[in-house]
This record gives sequence, structure tokens and C-alpha cells, in this order.
Amino acid sequence: SQAVDGYACFRYGQPITTTALVTPMPFEPVDGGEGRACRGASTTDNSAEYYELFTGIITQDGCMAKCVDAPSCQGIEYHASGRCEVWTRPGGIRASVPLVGFTCLRYGEAATTTTLVTQMPFEPVDGGEGRVCRGASASDNSADYYEVFMGFPVLQDCMAKCMSEPLCKGIEHHPSGRCEVWTRPEGIQASQAVDGYTCLAYGSEASTSIATSTTMMTSTSAATSATVRTSLTTSTTPASSSSWDFYQNTNCYTGAGGISLREMPGTLTLAACKTECTLAAANSCEGIVMRSGFADGTSPCWLIGDVDLNSCQEYPDYDFWHFRP
Repeated sequence: SQAVDGYACFRYGQPITTTALVTPMPFEPVDGGEGRACRGASTTDNSAEYYELFTGIITQDGCMAKCVDAPSCQGIEYHASGRCEVWTRPGGIRASVPLVGFTCLRYGEAATTTTLVTQMPFEPVDGGEGRVCRGASASDNSADYYEVFMGFPVLQDCMAKCMSEPLCKGIEHHPSGRCEVWTRPEGIQASQAVDGYTCLAYGSEASTSIATSTTMMTSTSAATSATVRTSLTTSTTPASSSSWDFYQNTNCYTGAGGISLREMPGTLTLAACKTECTLAAANSCEGIVMRSGFADGTSPCWLIGDVDLNSCQEYPDYDFWHFRP
């Protein structure tokens, strides 16, 4: 044979050899892919209307090719017996269940690794973890210094709440869901050691000279430790220039109250997902959809346009944030 890009040559009738084949198709494993069967909105959502079934497809690549040929394909479920489900559910494949011998893949944009620098100038106060925020001294803790919000078990969501408040100077967070947004004019100038809490300064209280990176251990809603790397960089746009309305257990997508503009690669924090929508606002992004309950505080992130809230659907485990510039 001779090397020519884009061509493939196969011999027929000779003993078959195993060759590694890199297929340039934009498929992404769902929950690891191997040993998983695809589901819709939840692990129990498996309507036969969600997919078209093909049999006799002897390779996974053949099943993937079936998907590529289908204009509305959202992904595949494949079994080596030749069973190939081509999923066309408008909301896509959003869950899976463990099932030996099956593989579940989501189809769409190519899976790429992207380094995202999110403009969140937060800085740990006295180390951040295991600290509660204080005013001028360790004993200065007037209730006038902050506003308490409940229902924020993920640190990044509390950070996002701070960013949406014009006078925010920083946050004190606990994985129980307690989020203190500090507005004391002089900012957070001290802290005290208390297990389970995290204290972060925001904005001018944080470093504003050059972009740096800090690594801090935080507790998530599942009481597990995760490393959160936050890029600290100067922000020239006030966080108060836009706002978000939160709709729990709500999903907006193409055909149901919106147009799915893009699913971001991998998983993002709430604040990072909002940033992606803000950056894409010129391209009609009007909101985001994220999954709830992820132990590490991240989730798949969908950018949504042309939002009609009255037509969005009630979806357990899905939340919608409406962007208002």
C-alpha cells in the first residue's frame, strides 16, 4: 500500500489482526461510557421513543456511523451483540445506569480539554479553609456586616451570589448551605478558626495586580474534599452589571422553551457556566441549564437562547438560570 491521507485499505479473507483505530467522531462517554446504558432525564427515564433501534451492527464504530448519519442524533447505546440504539431525544442523554456489556456515548461537539480562566478575584483570608470571617478583629462579627443566604451547599454558588451583589466584599461559607455575603465597607480584615467554614475576600480585597493561582481544599455538599483551583485576576467589569433569576427543577431546551446553543465540554462550576453565557451573550445566550447533586460542585453546562419561560419543562435534577444583562 501507499500512504494517502483520508484513505483506508483493508484485505479480505485473510486472518484478521487487531489494529488501533482512531475515529475522528465527536463522541463523549456518558458517566465513563463503558458498562453504562443510556437514559433520558434520569436513571429511570428510558422511553422507547427516545431512540431508533438497529440490530446486526457488529462494531461500535458502525453504530457511531449510524448516529452521524442521523440529523437529530444525540448519542448511542451499543452492545457487542450488534444492538445499536441511536438516541434522538431532544433533551439529549442526561443520565445512565450501570449495565455490563453496554456502552453509552453522547454525540455532538468534539470532546476537547479547555483551560478556562474565570474572572473571579477571590482570595483566601488567613488560608481560607477552616476560617470564619470577621471585621476589624477576630471578635468583630456584627450581623450588620453581612447578609445570610441559605440553600447554597456548593462554595462556587456562594461565590457567584457574592459576584451578583454590588457591595460584596467577600463570603463566609459552610457546606450545610449557609452563605454569608459580606458588605462591610472596610471589607473582611480578620478571621477566626472554626472547622467546616471557608472565608474568602472578594474584589479589591483580593489581589488585583497580576493574575495568580491559588489552590484551596473545600468541602462539598457530599462532605467530601475537592481541590478547587480559582484563577485570581483583575476584573474591569463590575459583577453587578447583570443579574440571574433561578428556577429550580426546570429545563429549557430546543422545543421546550428555548434553543440549545451549546453544551460546554466536560463539567463546570456554576460561576464558570454563567461566565460562558455572559461571554456568549452577543451570540444570543439568555440562560444556562445545569444538573444538581454533583458531589464535586460541578455539572454539565448548557447555554440556552430564545428563552420562553412559560414553555420550559419541569425536570427533577435540572436547574435553569435566566440571564438578565
